[in-house]
Amino acid sequence: DLSLGASDYLWTFMNIYNFTAASPVFTFPNEEAGEYLVCLLVTNAAGCTDTECATVTVQDELVVYIPNTFTPTGDNINEYFKPSIKGESLILTYEFDIFNRWGDVIFSTKDPSEGWNGNVKGGGYYAQDGVYAWKLRLKTNNGQEPLEWEGHVTILR
Repeated sequence: DLSLGASDYLWTFMNIYNFTAASPVFTFPNEEAGEYLVCLLVTNAAGCTDTECATVTVQDELVVYIPNTFTPTGDNINEYFKPSIKGESLILTYEFDIFNRWGDVIFSTKDPSEGWNGNVKGGGYYAQDGVYAWKLRLKTNNGQEPLEWEGHVTILR
């Protein structure tokens, strides 16, 4: 808002949401990346008006959450262990590995939608309850250095 002498304000976000504050705070729904239209109609004391519209670009953000326990018991609740990722569209490469206590890879995927259900090397048998190490490696399309996380997950049945 660069208007001078305005007494009334009408902000419109995405042709849906209206605010009459001089400087409103607005959070775009679902924090989804995209381009959104924002318009401002100002009126001065004499009734003169002016309108300005602009497109606001919301960029995706990478947020990674990795749980520390899962329960593959067949009840369809918490059956798989996998990272929860917001901003998946930023990922160029994805590698997720699970290791046994001797450091052997017992599960590996390059698909962010694939989780581990406790099987070992394709399902020949299932891992015992216990603690397993994991490593996640990501490369993003925003020019960052490759990202890497390591941790442990507990299987409870």
